[in-house]
Amino acid sequence: MRTTNILLWFIAKPIQYCIDEETGTIKEIHGPTLLKRKVKDKWEYFDSDIYFTYE
Repeated sequence: MRTTNILLWFIAKPIQYCIDEETGTIKEIHGPTLLKRKVKDKWEYFDSDIYFTYE
């Protein structure tokens, strides 16, 4: 069962960060987003995996 309240949904599903200990930069973020995608005529929130690269 999933809540319809977006704030409770974010509390229930934590966002995970992967941080480089040497530089303190964020390497990865995993978790829920405010974005929606259409799945079979229904809009749903989804979990994202974001990977950062630094030059």
